[in-house]
Amino acid sequence: SLAVTSAETLEAQTHDQNDLELLQNCLKRLGDIHLDMGDPASALANYRREMNLTERRNAEFPGDRALLSLAMSHTRLPEALVSLGEITEAMNHYHKALALHDELFARHLTDPVYLRPRMITLIWLGNISGNPRFFNLGDARTALRHYHAALALAEQLASFDLKNARAQQDLAEGYRREAEVLV
Repeated sequence: SLAVTSAETLEAQTHDQNDLELLQNCLKRLGDIHLDMGDPASALANYRREMNLTERRNAEFPGDRALLSLAMSHTRLPEALVSLGEITEAMNHYHKALALHDELFARHLTDPVYLRPRMITLIWLGNISGNPRFFNLGDARTALRHYHAALALAEQLASFDLKNARAQQDLAEGYRREAEVLV
C-alpha cells in the first residue's frame, strides 16, 4: 500500500519514534482491512511485520507505553491465526500478551489505559478456552477463570466513573460471557 511505503520511507530517513509508530499503525490498519475482507493470511503477514517493529520500538525506545504496545501486538495476531486454524499459536500469543500485561499491571493498578487491554486479553483467552460462541478448546473451567479475572477488572474500571458507558457495557458483557459458559 502507498501509505505503508510512504511510512517506511519516512521512518528509514528519520529513525524517529513517532515515525516508527506511524509505520506500525499503517501495518495494523492494513492487517485489519485484510482480515475484514476475508484474507487472514495477508492480515497475519502485516500483523507480524507490525510486531517486529513493535519489538524494535521496545528495544530502541523502552518504557511502559512501548511494552503495552508489544502486549497489544500479541493480541492482534490471534484473530488471523484462529481464522487459519492455528489455535495453539493464537493461545501462545494471548499468553505472551497476558504476561506483559501482568508486568505492567504491577505499576499501573488504577490506570484504565493499562487495565482495559489486560481485560480484553483475558476475555479472548476465555473465548478461545471454552466459550461455545467461539471456536474453542472445550475448557469451560479455564474460560471461567479468565472471565472472572476480566470481570474483576471490568468492575474496577466501572467504579472509576459510573457515567462511563464503555465501562458499564464492558461490565454487562462480562456477566453475559460468564453466563454463556455456565449455560
